[in-house]
Amino acid sequence: SNKSTCPTQSETVALNGQIKPKGIRILADFDPCRISDGSVTLNMPNTGSIKLALLFIDNVGNNNAGVLVKPLKIQDLSTNQALFSVELDGNMNGINPLSGQSTSISRINGLAIYNDGNEPIQFNSGNIAALTATFTK
Repeated sequence: SNKSTCPTQSETVALNGQIKPKGIRILADFDPCRISDGSVTLNMPNTGSIKLALLFIDNVGNNNAGVLVKPLKIQDLSTNQALFSVELDGNMNGINPLSGQSTSISRINGLAIYNDGNEPIQFNSGNIAALTATFTK
């Protein structure tokens, strides 16, 4: 909201509908702020195909970057539903979605979920992404 400060944020985003194979869904765009610490908790279908995409979105369009991180399963909730978590930091390691190679990203100003599987994933009522993050400019 205030472009001159980067206050701590907590937000819940509903996950609904379907995400197609190799599909991406933006959860948050924090520009001009960057994540320095935080976590994302996901209540979603119990699948290894959903990854959290950590993004650097360059508004000029020259230096976009991203990595995919596999969420850690915390517990099963019901049939085909589970709770997952990703701890965030100012410098994160993951897989480059274009090259498939391990890499790191340090200027994270966006988050998304990505279906890296070959089948669509249907979200159910109550599926959410809960984010808490502190930021730097």
